Amino acid sequence: MLVGAVTRAAVEEIFEWGPSRQVPWRSGTHPSSASYLVGARPGAVAEAGRRRLAARAPLVGRGAELAVLTGAVRAAVAGSGSAVVMVGEPGLGKTRLVGECRNFFMGWVGAASGRLPLWLEGRCASYASSTPFGAYQQLLCRFIGAPMEAGEAALRPALGSAVRAAMGKDSDVLPLLAHMMGMPPGPEGADLGRMSPAELQRATFTAVRSLLAKLVSRGPTVLALEDLHWSDPTSLRLTAELASLASNGPFLVLATRRPEPDPGVGEMEAALGKGLGSNLRVLELVPLQRPDERTLARSLVGGDISDELVDAVCEGVDGDPYRLIGRGTPSCATRSSTPLRSLRAYGR
Repeated sequence: MLVGAVTRAAVEEIFEWGPSRQVPWRSGTHPSSASYLVGARPGAVAEAGRRRLAARAPLVGRGAELAVLTGAVRAAVAGSGSAVVMVGEPGLGKTRLVGECRNFFMGWVGAASGRLPLWLEGRCASYASSTPFGAYQQLLCRFIGAPMEAGEAALRPALGSAVRAAMGKDSDVLPLLAHMMGMPPGPEGADLGRMSPAELQRATFTAVRSLLAKLVSRGPTVLALEDLHWSDPTSLRLTAELASLASNGPFLVLATRRPEPDPGVGEMEAALGKGLGSNLRVLELVPLQRPDERTLARSLVGGDISDELVDAVCEGVDGDPYRLIGRGTPSCATRSSTPLRSLRAYGR
């Protein structure tokens, strides 16, 4: 079975995956990435439970980082846009902080400003790191409310409706955005075939920037991109260009990545620093300190437990909140000598 990129992103953690290939979903369309489905991944149910528990667990030890994010949101609403890049190893809470920022932005901004906030979110994936505009294809699909696998019959009218609502009936960006999404540009985009690859990329950058600028002019906007270490080079260059909109509007760019060096990400951050100066913040997440680790452990176990039991829960966690939360999942008994369920029973 071949699975498209958007569906794989939604169920990534549950299955084992084989090689990827480029597939033309409809006759005459550009191919897009798809992966072979191998089978259910061992422990996938426990992993899903861990993620649900992580979303409900209290946020501890990240007060400084959360203050930076909420401050950036407030500043953007006031017209001083910026960019924030969160850097950290897997499990340290980058996605959780993005979620907290989204909740604050959507809940506070509308009430504070009287304007409708817009959150645009995309996630890069390892299997799509060679697909040009891969991060923005997913982001645009979410914006127009149609998945990539729906094909041109659903994507084109959804894209047209969204673009016309944002920019008016006579917008000329539609053929370029359709091409970016892997669809034929249509009769109105006949000139695109005469462009060189460099000219076509430049025109596409301009089209995306024009759409985003129109959206920003209507109200506070956040562009959130997760896992930039897996981004395709084209999306990185586009992100650096779009971030310049933060210089004079209610616009915030929020990105996450892992610490391992990547030339493309480094170039993007250098461009952001050159264009935004002090309005670029790079937050490096470190493991939880011992007191915060113990606070999280107590909140997960619940009840009045001894320091000895807290020490047992935190043994070998090394400040990784995701690993600590994982001890509350049903499969923890096979991985840890001190599962939280046993500790709750013992604590009583």
